Amino acid sequence: MQAAYFPAQAASGPEYPFGFSGALFSRLPLVSRVDLAATVRGPRDHRFERHWGGAVITAGGAPLRVASTHLYSDGGGVVR
Repeated sequence: MQAAYFPAQAASGPEYPFGFSGALFSRLPLVSRVDLAATVRGPRDHRFERHWGGAVITAGGAPLRVASTHLYSDGGGVVR
């Protein structure tokens, strides 16, 4: 089993002090992985408080791009 880990971009408060990290697990080879939230998130940008990551696996000899995210549209009572 191979894994790609994506850290939470911001802590979510006292109930979840480590935020909402994520991971992709694959029994197939992981060719590459990227923390997508970190590549587009600027300082104090709350669009990606949680994780958003992607990886490429090899399935049947062909590359396949997969993604993992945790969506939270009403954090802190703010409708976004």
